[in-house]
Amino acid sequence: MKITTTILCIAAALAATPSMAFLGFGGSSTNKPPKLHVLMQTANDYIEEAQVCELNGDGDKAIDYYKKALEELDRIVAENPGRAETAEFAPLRNKAAVCTIQIDAIKLEQVNANERRVAVTDTTELQRKYDEKHGIKRLKSEKDRAAEDARKKAEDEAAKKKADEEAAKKEAAELAAKKSDERAPTTSIDGLLEDAKDAIASGSYAAASKSLVAAMKIDPENWDARYLMAYVHVAREDYEAADVLFTDILEDRPDNVSALLLHAASLMARGSYAEAQKSVAKAIKANPSYYAGYYDMATLLVEMGSSKETAKKYYDIGRSHGGPRDDELEKLLK
Repeated sequence: MKITTTILCIAAALAATPSMAFLGFGGSSTNKPPKLHVLMQTANDYIEEAQVCELNGDGDKAIDYYKKALEELDRIVAENPGRAETAEFAPLRNKAAVCTIQIDAIKLEQVNANERRVAVTDTTELQRKYDEKHGIKRLKSEKDRAAEDARKKAEDEAAKKKADEEAAKKEAAELAAKKSDERAPTTSIDGLLEDAKDAIASGSYAAASKSLVAAMKIDPENWDARYLMAYVHVAREDYEAADVLFTDILEDRPDNVSALLLHAASLMARGSYAEAQKSVAKAIKANPSYYAGYYDMATLLVEMGSSKETAKKYYDIGRSHGGPRDDELEKLLK
């Protein structure tokens, strides 16, 4: 799916807003029940930890974190029976299904890996174990002795290599911990948001997510933090997680152009062109002099198979409002 132009336009909208001045901060209401993204924060943290463990090859630990996430999601459902079966909780149900699927996948991979190890085991080794178990003593041939010596040597070398790797990991972890201790932690909302924006600019979405989670723990209703987290989810192609936040931020600020265009990018990536077109149209209506909305509409029309002549009219309007030349979009319009 081609969304490069749209994402670039959203990035331009982000960069064009100095110091993240998104018309101030979002308000909160003590009469409203906690929003889903707030309720799911702990479960999402467990899922992120599980994914890290999977990448590091620690399947057992990953399973433990996925189980913790499932327990947390079950708790949320139990404490919110009136909302549990509504469309609002669909992302929660999807997260629970994903956790269950990942647990089964990891267990299956562990079984397959064990079977592969058994399949390639030397039959001589199997014979040795059988003899030891049944007290059978055999005269070793020169070939057998050489094979045993080679096996022991390989085991010793593997053990030494593992010990060296563990020592290197420990030293690296201690060094990283020392450097982390030397850095003053960022604890203010503004500082965490600046850290997140810097991380997004460099493509470090994991670091951005960490800063934004910390910001939302301080102020769950902070609009800027929720918007940036939605941006991170879209960049990571986690559109279901992004939808939870879009529901919130567009409810609070239905005419925010940056949020509308970002939502359109998310919808377009999934092929929901009609909904994306509605979101872009709202952005254009909210700020008719901002070129990005016209560029996105031109891109959408081309992707939908509409008239390129009509799409080019939108592009030309965007150019007339000061938009820079977009070579990629112009190629689509030819």
